[in-house]
Amino acid sequence: MIRFGIVGCGRMGLRRAKIIEKHPRAKLVGVSDVNEKILKKTQELVIAETWTTNYEDLFDKVDVIIVCTPNKYHADIAISALEAGKHVFVEKPLARNPEEARKMVQSAEENGMTLKVSSNFRYFPNVQKARELLPKIGEILFMRGWIGHDGSKLTPWFRDYEMMGGGTMLDNGCHILDLALWFMGKPVECWGYVNKQPIEEIGIGLFKFENGSIATLQSSWREWQEYAYVEVYGTDGYIIIDSKIPNCLVWVSTNDGFKRCYDYSHLPPQSYEMEFNSYMNFLENNLNPFPSGYDGMKVIEMVHAVYESARTGRVVRL
Repeated sequence: MIRFGIVGCGRMGLRRAKIIEKHPRAKLVGVSDVNEKILKKTQELVIAETWTTNYEDLFDKVDVIIVCTPNKYHADIAISALEAGKHVFVEKPLARNPEEARKMVQSAEENGMTLKVSSNFRYFPNVQKARELLPKIGEILFMRGWIGHDGSKLTPWFRDYEMMGGGTMLDNGCHILDLALWFMGKPVECWGYVNKQPIEEIGIGLFKFENGSIATLQSSWREWQEYAYVEVYGTDGYIIIDSKIPNCLVWVSTNDGFKRCYDYSHLPPQSYEMEFNSYMNFLENNLNPFPSGYDGMKVIEMVHAVYESARTGRVVRL
């Protein structure tokens, strides 16, 4: 039985708690939040032995700390837990900036613990199918990705730069950047554009990768409907991922005549459950988690390359 502690009782903290409760080999031992009112409200919804406003009270009781706080607190909590000998799972984004992210990754390495960043998007069935089909389209040449939702409905701290560290690129944009990293490898250059700083509502990054491939990646808080759409073009065909609600599709077409559409829209949303099941497998078998803290760090570097390029009007080397 793996023992978990959750820090942060917002929407994601409660979601993670419910998932842990359902897993036969996981136990939610403790929950922490600095807001006593929210902590007491959460106590009515989930079962745990320890409830505290000081997250360090959880360290001697658990094996894993899950960080579900605003971005400002990710690094401090994660590093404290890693130094206490705990594995750490952090809600995306890993951190507000590359400096914080690098310190977190370094702490995990120095303390011999694992650091995972959440990326439920990698566990969408159409995204996983697309990753499986990549070899069919040959060498990847180009990727286009769009993601967006209505930012007017976000929790107020999302528009507080000190708490958040950025805007839409750091929020939902990191999902698309993470896919580019997973599909295409190491980015080496970036041109970036945002509609305003420091909290952008629209952001676009043009990336060149080590293998010569190119990606244009766009994120927005100015959408009327939540969506994510990705096109990947290779020397031998293309793949299209459509995750606009309620669609969950992937198309593949290759030069040798292979054409197919895989429809997962009949399946209930289970990406968070699939991600946690995968994480449990990593923990139980002493493997590095997927995606790792290092992956999360690279995504933060990509986000800030967009910001730096937008600010300076120059290409940024990664």
